[in-house]
Amino acid sequence: MTERGGPLFVADTDVNEDPGAQHLAEIAGMAVLEIQRFGLPPKVAFSRPVFGSWRSDDRWFG
Repeated sequence: MTERGGPLFVADTDVNEDPGAQHLAEIAGMAVLEIQRFGLPPKVAFSRPVFGSWRSDDRWFG
């Protein structure tokens, strides 16, 4: 996505069932490497879902 402050890259971890801290760190590291390929300085932030979890049906929209 393109934002006022520049491009925004999102790495969605929901494709992994209940990833642990180590797995999340690995995903973030891979995302950093991809962003650096564009010659951009990466910034990493983690967020929790606000609409349920992979274990519940309420996480799906619709």
